[in-house]
Amino acid sequence: MIDAKKNIDSILFIEENIDKVCNLNLRRKVEELRREFYINCCVVLDKSHPKNKKKICEDKLIEAIYYERDKNCAHRDDDYKKYKDS
Repeated sequence: MIDAKKNIDSILFIEENIDKVCNLNLRRKVEELRREFYINCCVVLDKSHPKNKKKICEDKLIEAIYYERDKNCAHRDDDYKKYKDS
């Protein structure tokens, strides 16, 4: 959970300090942080509900987190379509 929070904090820091870090490859860095965020969230969900993935995925937000991780972050699937709110 802490690692996922660090990912969000880093993205927010970049956003708030864009003028100071504009010479860096921000698109790549933010994408990397975003990928790590989804992976870290799924680690927390997997450990807190080890045998109930199907049940917890009834929640649309949790389903979207797993979808992003499975289709776009852990590896890129050809059939990936970005969720509207992700």
